[in-house]
Amino acid sequence: MFREFAETYITTSRATADQDRSDHAIIEFANKYGVLGLNRKISWTNTGGRLHGELHSDWYDEIAAMKRSVAVWEAFEAGDSAFLESVINFEESGVSFDSQESDMSYTIASTDWRADAWQFIETGNHFDAAICFVQQIVNKHLAGRISPRLLWSDHRDIGMHQVPSSLVGAMWLQFGRAIDGRKSFHPCRSCGTWIEVSTTGARSSRKFCSGACRSRNYRARREEAAHMYGRGHTHEEIAGAMQASSETVAKWVGSTRRDEE
Repeated sequence: MFREFAETYITTSRATADQDRSDHAIIEFANKYGVLGLNRKISWTNTGGRLHGELHSDWYDEIAAMKRSVAVWEAFEAGDSAFLESVINFEESGVSFDSQESDMSYTIASTDWRADAWQFIETGNHFDAAICFVQQIVNKHLAGRISPRLLWSDHRDIGMHQVPSSLVGAMWLQFGRAIDGRKSFHPCRSCGTWIEVSTTGARSSRKFCSGACRSRNYRARREEAAHMYGRGHTHEEIAGAMQASSETVAKWVGSTRRDEE
């Protein structure tokens, strides 16, 4: 879920169309998953009445923080030094993160701020600074939102668990656990839902979130192959376009013809 949250569209543009798109994206996420569980929930109307809800600005701040953190973490994992160098700046007395989409600047460490991080970060090492940035942002957004609890399992075993107090806490906990477990994610090829991909084992090549999505994608590819063949493309051309073998394309085209007959 944290990955979908990070993909939620927000904008700093004053254009009405961009603002409307951002509002729609936030409302769509809220309708799907619920409110974030933030502390500030009451706003006053022009007539003096009270509305119970969460502030748009708070949603924006949470999404923006998640976007930045996920982007930096993924760049760190991918070894993308070009991106990290574009957002992390070293100066003689400190190192900072400077947002590309806004004028936001965040001091990661300096000679008189977060001395432990300043000692850890090697001068000019953007990867050191990146992991410190992600660590600080995740810890900040976990603070006060996660509580340790002793809970029973389905097997009647008792154990210690980290329990979020809100949806937003649960998403930051998801992200923290993804970092801790070096987990990676990509969208389902059929519906776009973000799915976890393990680095080893059967889940390492997982492309779909469910069997239904796998079947839906297969039917769609088979139908597209038939349409391309009908427009005069050869088996080899279709195979290249759809990243399939010529033998598979031949089967798709043949099976589609039999279905039509």
